Amino acid sequence: MKIFNFFRTGGISYKSKGRLIRNHQVNFKYKGKLLVFDPFTMLEELNFKLKQVKGLDYQLDEISQKILNRHFQKEAVVPNSIAKTKLGREELIVKRTAMSATIPRKSMYEFIWKGESVLSFLRIYDYGKEFEKISEEIKINHMGMDLSSYAILLELGKNSNMLLDKFGQTHIWKIDNLSLFQDLMMGVKEFNMDEKQKSSY
Repeated sequence: MKIFNFFRTGGISYKSKGRLIRNHQVNFKYKGKLLVFDPFTMLEELNFKLKQVKGLDYQLDEISQKILNRHFQKEAVVPNSIAKTKLGREELIVKRTAMSATIPRKSMYEFIWKGESVLSFLRIYDYGKEFEKISEEIKINHMGMDLSSYAILLELGKNSNMLLDKFGQTHIWKIDNLSLFQDLMMGVKEFNMDEKQKSSY
């Protein structure tokens, strides 16, 4: 049975629908047109890339700060959609904000786990131009650096990283808490095990 209702959050009217994603219930609150996204696959792809990409040996604090200032400034924007689902006893919340007024357009996903903002994913609809710009800046400042792969891993601190990727568009992952991210991935792993068990019945 489809869930469909209206409610208000912070003065904004949202509609609500439930969707099965990989046989798992995900509830979406949204305004405008419903855009269904799969948070499990997004997290799994990030986790895979983090294991494949070698972090840069150079200190690139100045470039990291430029990226943060350019794309991750906190603004009072209302999410277009909010996805909520249970992984075991814990709740995963993903807020998606479409920034259509910016040039180029952007969409931001904020992942909240155990009540804390764990990571953010930014997609810039620029056909990879921002990624190429950052790569070129790194090459200019650090001659001889091998940037042949389409991913760059930067350390923001002892417990935080940033992954830049080019997959058609520029993708930027900012992981605010690596320990909590790994805890979240354990929840996704357990969800996958449950999914396999259910499909074998």
